[in-house]
This record gives sequence, structure tokens and C-alpha cells, in this order.
Amino acid sequence: QMGCKIITDPETLEFEDKAHYLIDHPDGLVESIIDATEDSRDLIGNPVEAKSVERKGEWGDAGTDEIPDAAMLQVHVHMICTGREVCHVAALIGKHTFDMYRVELNTDIADAIKEAAVNFWEIHVLRDIPPYIAPSLDMLKLRKREPQKIYVFQDMAPLENWELAKKLLKEAEAAKEVAEAAMISKLSDAEAATFPDGQAFTYYEESQNRFNQKEFNAAHPEMFLEFKRQTTPKPRIQGRIQA
Repeated sequence: QMGCKIITDPETLEFEDKAHYLIDHPDGLVESIIDATEDSRDLIGNPVEAKSVERKGEWGDAGTDEIPDAAMLQVHVHMICTGREVCHVAALIGKHTFDMYRVELNTDIADAIKEAAVNFWEIHVLRDIPPYIAPSLDMLKLRKREPQKIYVFQDMAPLENWELAKKLLKEAEAAKEVAEAAMISKLSDAEAATFPDGQAFTYYEESQNRFNQKEFNAAHPEMFLEFKRQTTPKPRIQGRIQA
């Protein structure tokens, strides 16, 4: 779509911004222009980022700079390290749609990235202070537990915070159902709707194939036992119990 020849050799696609401790590897670099014009010659040397995503999601219209935040940070690192002010993003969306995006350098974003990179290097690398990263709940559940071992909290805050979060989640889910019902009730017998800003939503009937474990066990008990597997036990908070 760009009418360009793109360099994709990984050995030639390493760039560095030593002042801010950044090393970058864009997916490509514009090498030359096919049927070049006066305007298109400025494209030579621009970095190219390639993406493959399942859904449109945060991706805007082709030709704009409306790309997800994570990709926006990534292309700014490309521009910082290559010294260019434009990055081209090629996105394969849903395996059928191929869109091109054009992102111009935003100095505020670039300065924030440079500052974060310098701080990370000087604090966490040079001073050897590991950054605090809150572990995910899934990772915590995988930790092996010692039988009969009990940890004693010094205050009630952790439990109270968890109970409050549960309460707020329940209220939010109830509010979501009310709002959803109000929206769907407006459809009457329609299966889709649009809004003034151009957005739309659909309400199609969908069916799913499900495996009936109980009936399969009754019909093929020997085969069921042969392939039956016990799941890995995972810990679960049970709330307030009498110690």
C-alpha cells in the first residue's frame, strides 16, 4: 500500500539511543520508493512496525494515527532510536483486513519514554534495586502451600478491602445488567442498533456446542474413566471463618 521497498534484515535493524539507554529493533525500514514523488522521498529511512491482531478493538481508521497505547509507545521508541519523525504501522486485522497507519512523533510522549528509560537504568540497573511488580493472582495461586502453616495478619485491612471489592463488584454487575436491559429493551424486535457518534452494537442469537459429561459417562463408562483427568487443585479464599 505504501509503494515502498522495505528493509527487513534483522542484522541491519538495530538502533540505539545511548543518551537514554534505549536499543530498538523495528520490523522494517523504508529503503526506497517505487515511482517516487517529491513528497514520498521523505519516507525513506522511516521505521515500520507490523502487527497482527484478531479484532479491530482500539485500532482506528486506516491512514490515521489511532493505534493502541502499547503500540503507540513502541513506535515512539522506533522514532527516538532511528531519529525519524514518522513511523508507519502495518496491521493485519482479523486475518482479512490489512490497514496502514501513520504516526508522527509526539515530543511529550517521546520525552516521557526517555525519562522513564533513564530512571529505570539509573535506579534499577546501576543501583541494583529491583522494581516492584505486583504479582498476578494466577501466579500466586500456583505457589506451593505448606500444610497446616498459618500466616497471622496484624490488622483487618486486607480482609476488609477484599470484602469491599467483592461488594462493589456485585453492585457493578447488577448496575451493568440494569443498563444492558434498558438498552436492549429499546431494540424491540431489532437485532442491531446505532448511536449518534456512528458506533453500533448487535444482539444476535448465538448457539454453542457443549460436551455433556454426564450423558457421555452413562453411555461410555469405560472410555470416560480412561480419559478422566483430575484438575490441578487451586486455592480459593473462603471469606470469614472462625479460627
